[in-house]
Amino acid sequence: MGRFPRAPRTQVMAVPMSANGHRAYWPWTIGYSETMLASMSRAEIADIGHIFGAVLQRHRLSQHISQEELAFQAGVDRTFVSRLERGVRQPTITTLIGIGQALGVPAADLLRETEKEYLRQGRQAVHGLARQEKEKIGV
Repeated sequence: MGRFPRAPRTQVMAVPMSANGHRAYWPWTIGYSETMLASMSRAEIADIGHIFGAVLQRHRLSQHISQEELAFQAGVDRTFVSRLERGVRQPTITTLIGIGQALGVPAADLLRETEKEYLRQGRQAVHGLARQEKEKIGV
């Protein structure tokens, strides 16, 4: 009573396949080759929580706001802001919007910067792996 029905745990999502047997469409992989994505999963990329923390800290420091002041204006605890900046915790959407408002930066911009840095690090890691593979085979 009062609860939403849950999907069975054994339910498997169907993956659309193209004629050549490759995945036809995954919204988060648009614009990236299968090879690059496979390499990124193996590559040494910083945890996205740490990247978000660096973005948050950069915005906070650029406005000369203390963690305590940001926390007060965002309606969270100061230790939570510290944990976000260190990548230990990740914010909910509600908290992200509150932090964005407290900083005067749209939450979407914080996420966009985080994604941009994550993808930049992924490309660097992929290029590093490609170099290692070339060195391995002597090219």
